Amino acid sequence: MTHIILEIDDDANAALLLQLLGALTFVRTVKAIPTTPAPFPQAQEPGDFFSLAGIWEGRDVSPDTIRRRAWPQRPR
Repeated sequence: MTHIILEIDDDANAALLLQLLGALTFVRTVKAIPTTPAPFPQAQEPGDFFSLAGIWEGRDVSPDTIRRRAWPQRPR
């Protein structure tokens, strides 16, 4: 048995594809699993800048590392 995973941008086209796949005799099951984007952490209060400070914890983020990743071909 083979499983195929597709990501469809438009809900109308996804419904059409589900109908088409459901009509095929060799397809056992057709399931649609809606996905939602991962929520971005929100600040507790509108001006609470430091409540989001932990999202960069443990990551090597500095202007130099960002430049090296953005322009790897440039000499340093």
